[in-house]
Amino acid sequence: MADYDAVVVGSGVNSLACAALLARGGWRVCVLERNDWLGGAIHTTELTVPGYRHDVFSAWHPLWVGGAAHAELGAELAERGLEYLNTDLPTATAFPDGGAAFLLRDATGNAAEIGPEWPGVLERFLPNADLAFGVLGTELWSPSGLGFAAKAFRRLGRGGLAVFAGELLQTSRDWLEQTFASERAHGLLAPWVLHTGLGPDAAASGFMTQVIAVAVQEGGMPVPRGGGAMLAEALVRLIRDRDGVCETGKDVERVLVRGSTSPCPSPRAGTATSGSAGRRSCTSRPASTASPAR
Repeated sequence: MADYDAVVVGSGVNSLACAALLARGGWRVCVLERNDWLGGAIHTTELTVPGYRHDVFSAWHPLWVGGAAHAELGAELAERGLEYLNTDLPTATAFPDGGAAFLLRDATGNAAEIGPEWPGVLERFLPNADLAFGVLGTELWSPSGLGFAAKAFRRLGRGGLAVFAGELLQTSRDWLEQTFASERAHGLLAPWVLHTGLGPDAAASGFMTQVIAVAVQEGGMPVPRGGGAMLAEALVRLIRDRDGVCETGKDVERVLVRGSTSPCPSPRAGTATSGSAGRRSCTSRPASTASPAR
C-alpha cells in the first residue's frame, strides 16, 4: 500500500468519485472493496432470467446528476459508457381508492397535482437552494464548513440563519402536515425520505423531503442505461485509465499510521480515506498502510 498516494477503503459512489477525482489530479490511487463487486449500494445483476438486469439497490441518481462531482466528471464518464435516461413522469404514489398523485418536472403541473402550497415551497427554497444542497456536499466540521457557515451568515443574517437551522432539523411529518392540506401530498412525498435512511419523525427528515422533491422536479429521475451499476463501472474505468487500482475481496481490518496525523496531507504524504455513509476520514503518513485481511 505504500506505493499509493491514496488508499480508499470501500467502493461506494462517494469513494469512487473521490478516487476518480484524485486520479485525475495525478495521485496514485488504490480502492479496496470487501464485496465481490465495485459500487457499494449500486449493484446491478441478473436475478430472474438471463439478460434481464435488476438494480438490487440504488437505481435512480437525481442527486448525483445534479451534484458537483458529476458536473466535473460527466463528460469523461460518458466517454466510458455512462448514459442517463429521464422522463417527465419521474415518480408517483398509488392510493387504495384507485387514485394516484404524480411528482412532475414542472412547477405549474406540481401545483395542480400536489396542491396550491407548492409554489410557496419553491419561493422559500430556491433562493437558498445552493445553501440547502451545500449542506449535503460540505464536511461541516472542517475549514470548508466554516466557510459555508460564513456564507450563510452573510446572506441570511443572525435571525435568518437561526430560521434556516431550525428548518434543517424539522421532521418530515411536521413539515408535510404544516405545509400541505392534502393527504395525497403527504403520501406522495413522505416515502422519499426513507431513501435517505431517515424515518418521517427523524430530525432533518423534513429538510431531506424538500431537497428530494425539488431535485426531482428540477432534474427528474435519471436512470443509467443498462442499470445503476453503469455509473460505478464508468468511475472504475476512469480510475484505471489513470493508472489507479480497484480491487474486490479486500476486507480492510485496520489502517496503520506512522508519523504525521494531519487531516489534509499533500499527495505524496499518502492518505487512507473511507467513503462510508458519504463522510470522509483521512489519515496521512510518511508511511501509512491499509491492511487487507485477505
